[in-house]
Formats: sequence, C-alpha cells, structure tokens
Amino acid sequence: MALELLESDGGTKRRYCMVDDSYGQLHFITNDENGELILRILCDTDIRESTEAMLATDFKPATTSICNAVDEDGHLILFAYTLDLRRIKSFTAWIAAHNKKGRIFCFDFQKDVLQKFCGEHILVETLDTEKYRKEFLCN
Repeated sequence: MALELLESDGGTKRRYCMVDDSYGQLHFITNDENGELILRILCDTDIRESTEAMLATDFKPATTSICNAVDEDGHLILFAYTLDLRRIKSFTAWIAAHNKKGRIFCFDFQKDVLQKFCGEHILVETLDTEKYRKEFLCN
C-alpha cells in the first residue's frame, strides 16, 4: 500500500490521496509490530533524536531542508525510517530533477518498497530492525 500511495496522483476517482506538500508530514504506519516501532519513534523525542544522531555520525550536516545529511561525495542523504511519504516523494523528485545521486536510510522491512519507488539514482540502505529494537528500545 505504501508504494501505491507514493506513486498515486489521486487517481481518476480520487481513490487515494495525492502525496504532496498539502501535508506537513504523512507517515505510513502499518497495524503490526513494525508500525508500533514507527509510532514509538515518532512519539518519543529522545528515541528519535538518538536515532538521528546515530545515523548522522559519519556525514556532514545538511545545508538544505530536502535532506538530513550529505556524504563525503556530496550525495544527499534522507533518513526515511519513519516512512514520511511526503518527504520521500520530495527527496526523490529533487534528486531526479537535478540529475543527482542520493541515499536513503530505512528499516530492513521498508527496503523493498523504497527500492521500487526510488529507482537507480538513489541507494537504499537499511537499519537492522531487531538490532535497533535491542539497542534503542531495550527489548
């Protein structure tokens, strides 16, 4: 369903929403333990800030709001582990429009959807969900 929403333009019968800048954030959260993980991250500022800090460790700070960081080759990096559809669409559109390369970090259970949506100009890298749960959630 996340891929359908990312690719949707609203449809002829407006069956789906159009993911655009009408939304400040639009997170795709499933009704299972993975969705609970995302919801916990979104609701706990300390966990979210610790995750962002851990991911940003090896990169330069972003100079634009389109991304979270920049790697040593100047490629833009998006931390997409909360599956904010609006932000992912904006990032991929910017990369395509500027004929650049980028990187997206997500959980391993999100990789297939993001790889299908992002195409060849964006490298999708994953966080091990179980390892993350043990290190950040202590369970």
